[in-house]
This record gives sequence, C-alpha cells and structure tokens, in this order.
Amino acid sequence: MATVVGRVVYALAALLLVGSLLGLRATTRNVFHYPVTLPGGGPALVYEPGEPRSWRELPKADPPLPVVVLAHAFASNPTSMSTLARHLARAGYAVITPAFSGHGRNRRPFTYEFGGVASGLIEDLEAAVLYARTQPHLDGQHVALAGHSLGGHAVLAYAGRDPSVGAVIGISGGNYLEGPYSPPNLLLIWASGDPARGRAHFREVGAQLAGLQRLVLDRTYGDPARGSAVRLSEVEGVGHMSIIYSSETARRILAWLESTLGPGIEEAASPRSDGRFGWSALGLVAALVLAWGLVRLLAPLLPRGALPDIRAPITNLAALLAALLASVLLFAGIDALGTAGPFGIVPLVVGRDVIGLLALSGILLWVWLARRDGITSAALRDVRTYVGAGLLVGFGYIVIGTVLQPFLSFWPAPQRVLWCLVCSALCLPYFGATEWLLRGTGATGVWLPVLGKLLTLVVLFGGAVVGLLPVVILHGVAAIALGFLLLEVFAYRLSRVAPEPWVAAVYQAAWLGWALGAVFPLD
Repeated sequence: MATVVGRVVYALAALLLVGSLLGLRATTRNVFHYPVTLPGGGPALVYEPGEPRSWRELPKADPPLPVVVLAHAFASNPTSMSTLARHLARAGYAVITPAFSGHGRNRRPFTYEFGGVASGLIEDLEAAVLYARTQPHLDGQHVALAGHSLGGHAVLAYAGRDPSVGAVIGISGGNYLEGPYSPPNLLLIWASGDPARGRAHFREVGAQLAGLQRLVLDRTYGDPARGSAVRLSEVEGVGHMSIIYSSETARRILAWLESTLGPGIEEAASPRSDGRFGWSALGLVAALVLAWGLVRLLAPLLPRGALPDIRAPITNLAALLAALLASVLLFAGIDALGTAGPFGIVPLVVGRDVIGLLALSGILLWVWLARRDGITSAALRDVRTYVGAGLLVGFGYIVIGTVLQPFLSFWPAPQRVLWCLVCSALCLPYFGATEWLLRGTGATGVWLPVLGKLLTLVVLFGGAVVGLLPVVILHGVAAIALGFLLLEVFAYRLSRVAPEPWVAAVYQAAWLGWALGAVFPLD
C-alpha cells in the first residue's frame, strides 16, 4: 500500500513540476525582455513595455521610452532585479539591468575602493547610460538610475559625476556622495528590516542633500523641476533582500519616477505580486518531493557502508565549536573586500571567507577524527560516491535553479565553472568531518547534525557581527540558513537510504560549492 501511495505522490509531483514550469514560462514571457552587450562588453538585460516580439524585430516607440538603469546588489546578478524591472516596464519605462564587474556573466574583475565606490562599477553604469543614449527607441534625455544595496551606493556615486541624470533611487543602499554634483531628485527607500545603522546613515545622507538637520519620512523636500527633490521612505514588513520583490516598493518608486523623470508611455495598474512567485513556489515543492524519491531510486547505485557510532555527542559538538572558532580567529584583522586573506587563491570576494571557514574547520576536525580512528576514506576512492551524488545534485540544481529564476540566477558563467568545482572540493572536508562526527544511528543521528549546522550558522553570523568575518554575510542570513536546512534534510535522507557518510558529504559539498561559485563576485 505504501508503495502505491508513494508512486501516486511522485506522479502528482511530476505533473505539478511540469505545470509549474509551463506556468513560469508563460508568466515570464508576458513582459518583453532580451539580453544585450553594452559598450565595453558588459552584459545586461533590457525590459520594455508593449507586446512580446521577436528579438529580430525592430522596436517601435513613439515617443521614445524613458529609461531606468536598474543596478543589482553585491553577490547578485541582473535576474534578481527582474520583478522590479517588470513592474517598471509595465508602467511604460525601458529598464536596463547591467551585470556589475565580477558578477554574473561580466568577465571584468570586481574591485573595491575604501571609502567609496570602485571605478569599475561607475564604468558599468556609464556603459548602461551610454547604451540608453545611443538607441533610437530610447529617450536618452530622460534617464533615471536606481540600485539595490551595493547598486544603490553605485548609482549615487555615478550621479555625482553625470549632471544629466533625471532622478536617482537608492534601495537599501546609498552611503556614498561622490563627485562634483549632487544626485538629482533623490529617493532613498529602505526596508524596516534593514540594519539600524544603515537606516540611520540613509537619513543622514538625505538630510545632508536637503540641507536640513532631519527629514520626515514620505515627505518631498525641494523642487523636482529644479532637480533638488529629496525624499526618504521606509517599507514595512520587508528585509534587506526581500524589499526588491515587494509590490509596495515598486509602487513608491513608480510614483517618484512619475513626479521627477516623467510618466512612462503606458498607464499601468498599481503593482501587484509578481505572478511568477506562485509558479516558482509550486515548482520548488514538487522538485523537493521528486528529489526525495530520487534518493531511493539511486540507492542501488550508491556504495554501502555504515554510520559511525556516536558515543559522546556533547564532546563532538564541542570539537566542532572549537574548530569553527579557531578558523574564525585566523580571519581576524582581514578585510575581505580589501585583501585576499589566507584563501586568496579563490577569486570569490567574501565567498572565499565562507569557504575558508568551512575548509579550515573541516581539516582540523578531520585530523582530530583520524587520530581517534573516527574516520575512513574508502568511499572517496569509489566512483559510485561521485556518480550518485552528482546525479542528485544535477537534478536538484537544474530543476531548482530553473524554478528560482524569478529571484536569482544560479547558472554559473563559463568562467566560473572551474571555481565552482574548486569551492566544492574545499567544502568537502567540513561536510565529510561533520558527517563522521555527528551523523550516527537512531535519534542521535537526527538531532545532532541539526545542532551542528545550527552551531556553524551561529559562528558564521556571529563572526560577521563582531567584524571577524565580512559583515555583508549578514544580508544573506535567510538564504544561507534555508540552504543549510535543505542540505540537512537530504543528507538525513541519504544517511538512511545509503548509510555511507561520504555520499551525503559529497552531495552537500557539491551543492554549496557550486552555488557559492555561481553568485559571489570574481576579483
């Protein structure tokens, strides 16, 4: 009976997955967008109002389209801005979303400058503005800049160098005022869940531009016609990352664009939730159900071993904590954005610090376990370990990466593939050691690995809070925690279906290394 029920569940999950992919495809296509290469060679996505058309068909716009250059955050890519870009395009604006240097498919290395925005990011924005001013169907005289987090800092800095920009919008970002000009018609909008220090800084920047001691939220100071307008706004109920997916954020930005840059060529309804989100959620649930069943299907192909006998769980947790703390201390005094640090061979800004923490702690634990005869490596010489884990990762990455397209692109550019593999290899000591250290039989094998991952997250985020690790890690708290949760769920499944610790370790290391290598900027 259980077998029949399982087959029905998996069949329904397969149908739901197909339906979600079809729905996602249809809702994605209802706003016209296409890739372009900007002057200088950088990639970008362009969104335009109007009916979908062939990319070969020449665009028609009379009058030409006002333009918004929309910049993404650190360790992100243009896909993350697609929800906001689609809202703006429906309202009659053309939206150009460039990939910053070192991000996504942009081959230029990411650079950082203390106390300001790197010249490379300014050049990326300059290329997008130049593209807007050289396309006949775009209105190069009406260009606004908007950016999220790092993108917000960059657009303010660029606007200080280009007085012809019509409006500037910093979304949870905008700490730097650079150049001889004041950013015109500035809207600083942030999330109620943003760090208090950042929110205070946005208020200071707004007050400085308005020439006042303090500004009241959601009140416009200055004259939009003269380019001196300043407005501060806080969106309730969202965080640093989720603000860009909020329809309320889009509504306030559209209102600002209409009053400063001018209205778009179309009158659109008030922004609503992105229609792709429902299909994405449905597809994610279906994919997880199918991946759960795939583990059982692949069980005959996986090497068979035995789970370790965990006799001192508290001692093992203490060993993990000691290894993590010792690894964090090795990063003390290293600025992840300014220096390479001990893992400088990995050209992933901030990503190398996360990977380095896991690699160092894993090596320390591996040595400790080896001295106690608590770990063996026979399965690492068995090709079935890599084939089985690879099939599971491949299925999950392809399917889950597809259904998460409304939020972020996890597909690595060709120049990143090698580093995805290197990151996976560096993550393996941590996952291998923790599987042998914590993944036992019975109830202990359930709660102990969960505590181990929770402990790792606490050390990782705690290190960022006190400044021993990059503070930017804190912006990814939810994403990293969710990723660890999913890794733990399927590691547990593997340990019960194929009780060989290295299979679960290779699976987790491949997933995490590939994801980190795909999103963190290359320097």
